[in-house]
Amino acid sequence: MSLHQQVTIHIGNRTILLFLLGALFTGVALPATGVVPPMPLFLKHQTPQFEVVSQLDRELDELILQKQQLGLTLEKLAELEQKIEQANARLAAAILPPNKAPERRGAPPKLPPPPLPKSIDYSLSSSGLKEVPRLFIVRMSDLRALDTELRKERFKQTILPLILRANEDIARQRKAVIQGIEAEDNDLLRSFAQRYRMPASLIDKKGWTDELLRRVAPIPVSIALAQAAIESGWGQSRFALEGNALFGQWVWNDELGIKAANQSDPRASVRRFPDLLSSVRAYMFNLNSHRAYGVFREMRSRRMAAPDQVSVNEVIEGLSNYAQIGDAYVAKIRRIISQNDMQRFEAAQLVQRFF
Repeated sequence: MSLHQQVTIHIGNRTILLFLLGALFTGVALPATGVVPPMPLFLKHQTPQFEVVSQLDRELDELILQKQQLGLTLEKLAELEQKIEQANARLAAAILPPNKAPERRGAPPKLPPPPLPKSIDYSLSSSGLKEVPRLFIVRMSDLRALDTELRKERFKQTILPLILRANEDIARQRKAVIQGIEAEDNDLLRSFAQRYRMPASLIDKKGWTDELLRRVAPIPVSIALAQAAIESGWGQSRFALEGNALFGQWVWNDELGIKAANQSDPRASVRRFPDLLSSVRAYMFNLNSHRAYGVFREMRSRRMAAPDQVSVNEVIEGLSNYAQIGDAYVAKIRRIISQNDMQRFEAAQLVQRFF
C-alpha cells in the first residue's frame, strides 16, 4: 500500500460507546479506587494555557539544541538565532500573569496524592548547585511518612525546578520590556504596565519604565523556596496536597478555594490551583504587582544592580506585609534560608539535558 493512499476506517456506535465509557472510567472511577490516572481529566481540561506554553517551550528547546550542533555554517547559525528570537517572543506573549483565579464549573474531584516519581531523586549536595533538571511535577506527593530531613530534601527537589521555570518566564518578559524601551515601543510597554497593575497615574510619566522594570523581574530563588516551605508546611499542608497551594494566597470565592479552620475572615478561602507551577506563577505575580510589596521590589532592584552591596536578607525586609506577624515573618524567612542553606540555589539554572 502506498504511504499516500487514503485509508478509510469504519468505527461503529458500539466502539464509540466503549471508548467514552473507558474515558469516563479513567477520569472518575480510578480515583475512587485509589488509582491515580497519569493526567486527571479535570486538570487536562483546566490547563489549556499551560499546554500552549509547554508546546512553545519545547519548540524553543529544540531550536536551542539545533544551534548547539557542531559544524553549522554562519548562515545556518544566523537563521537559528532569528528563529530563537521569534520563539522567545511567542513564548513571552503566551505567558500572561495569572491575575485571576482559575475558573471551574464545580469542585474538582478529591484525588489522593500521587506517588513520588523516581526521577526526582537528583542531587542537591553541591555547595554551589548550578544545574537542575527540567522536571516539573504537577501535584505534590505525600511525604509525611519520610523522616524530616529526607522530607525537606524531596520538597526542595520538587519545588526548585518550578521556581526556576517560573523565573524563566519572567526573564523572557523582562527581555521583551528592555527591547521595548530601546525601540521606544510604548504600546508594548503600556501593555506590560497594565498586566503588572501599574497605577494609571504613573504610566507615560517620567521614570515610569524604571518602575516597570522593578516589577518585571525574577524572584530570588532562596526567598521563593523558603516561603513555599513556610506557607505549605514543606508541601504537606492540606492546601498543598488538595489544592496545589504552596504560598497561602487567599481568594474570596468558596468555589475557587479551600476553607481554612479558625480563619480570621470567614469569607476567605485558600486559593487552589490546577497544578503546582500555576501556584508558583501566581505567587511571583503577587510580589511583582501588589502595592504591599513596593519595598520588596525596590530592594530587589538595588540587589540586581549591585549584588555585592545588597544582600538577600535586605530584600526579605520588604516582605513584612506578607503575613500578619510582620517582622517576625521576615525573621522566619531568614531563619529557614540560613538553616537549610538555600542561598546556594541562587545561581542554579535549568538544563536541557541532565545526567
